[in-house]
Amino acid sequence: MGERPTIDLLAWFTEDERQDCTTCGERACVTLPDALASFCLACGAITIDGVEIEWSSDVVLAHAKSNAA
Repeated sequence: MGERPTIDLLAWFTEDERQDCTTCGERACVTLPDALASFCLACGAITIDGVEIEWSSDVVLAHAKSNAA
């Protein structure tokens, strides 16, 4: 698998569309109002209907590797 390009996802959202993240404090949290979800583009925190979702990059990486096989 080749090198993935770096994309500035924050550039997709205006300052008014971003909120302060309750996990890291950065103004990098965007919301999906219809899904009652928000995610931080700085630290990766995910909140759905007010509940923070715990996740591990190891799990995501393992899932990606198993799908590539």
